Order: sequence, then structure tokens, then C-alpha cells
Amino acid sequence: MADVFVSYSRRDSDFVGRLADGVSGRGKEVWLDVEGIADGEVFPEAIKRAIEQSDACLFVITPESVHSAYCENEVEYARDMSKRIVPVLRETVPDSELPAEIRDRNWIPFVEESEFSASLERLVAALDRDLEAARGHTRWLVKALEWDAEGRDKSFLLRGAELKSAEAWLASTPEDADPAPTPLQREYLLASREAAARRLRLPSNA
Repeated sequence: MADVFVSYSRRDSDFVGRLADGVSGRGKEVWLDVEGIADGEVFPEAIKRAIEQSDACLFVITPESVHSAYCENEVEYARDMSKRIVPVLRETVPDSELPAEIRDRNWIPFVEESEFSASLERLVAALDRDLEAARGHTRWLVKALEWDAEGRDKSFLLRGAELKSAEAWLASTPEDADPAPTPLQREYLLASREAAARRLRLPSNA
């Protein structure tokens, strides 16, 4: 799992490489498509898996990324997975052209070269905000997605200490949290709790 997934246009690869190096230098694991996809791997599935397994998604705002169908799909999937989305402004784009998930969030400017270090600190601080909650979101999302992909097989449900930990995360996470629990996560934890309750009701010699 990575700390941050980066959605960007390949035209901005030089800037993104520098940005990724700066974030990595502050102890974060960064997922970039040029490094994270193996030869022969199905591209869309690799992207989806990377978003699912990242604690936050960073979107680099430029005219090219805003008009990229690939970037649009990444933002939509990050939204569907209720991921924390952190927009980074590299080049100004009219508000009317921005996806709602980007337009409605506070951007971190990386326009002026002289402000790169200060902006990088702001970015890392944004990624560190409520970090344990974000990591919990990623952990239980990955397990819920696995359960769903396996036809909701009960052998994939949580039990014991893991179930208690997941329930504690859900109980402490408000509806408007960033990231917020997804419907699938709620279904997964409810199914896990119901299965645990059934086991308790079974006779000890059953």
C-alpha cells in the first residue's frame, strides 16, 4: 500500500517527478503510473488497485490533466472510494473546466518556483492530517473490496480483534470525515458483526 496516489498528465512528468521526490523525502510512499504498473499488466485495473490501496490521492491541476479522460476516471474512482483528494495547482485552469471534486477543495499552489519548499510542507501536512483514520479507511476498504469480489464469502469477514478494531474506526469516524466510510465498508462491518453474533449463539458442541 502507498501513502499517496498521483493523478497527472504525462506532459507534467518532470514537475511530478520532482514533487514525488520531495514527498518521498519526507517519508511518504508515492505511487506513480510510470513505476507502479508491471509490464503486461492491465492498465485500468492496476490504476484502480493503486487508488484503493493509497491513503490519499493527489491531483496535479494543469490544462492537460483537467482535459484528460484518464485523469477524470481516476478522480471519479477516488471519489467513489471516498478517498481524500488533495489538489495541487501547477497551472491555472478556469473553474468551469475543473471536476467538482477538484473545484470544491482547497488547492495547494505550486506555481511559483520560489514557493516550492513552502508548498511542499503544506502538502505533507495535508497528507498527515488525521493520518491514522485515513490508514484505517484504506485497510478496511481493501478488505471490504476483497470480500465483495469473492462473492461476499463469509470466510473473508472480520472477527475477533480485527472486527473490534474496524468497529472502533467506524464509530470514531463522522459522516462528513475526509475520508468518510463508504457504504460497502458499512455493509462489510455489519455482515462481520452479524456473523460473529451467530457464532456466539451456536451451542458449544455444534
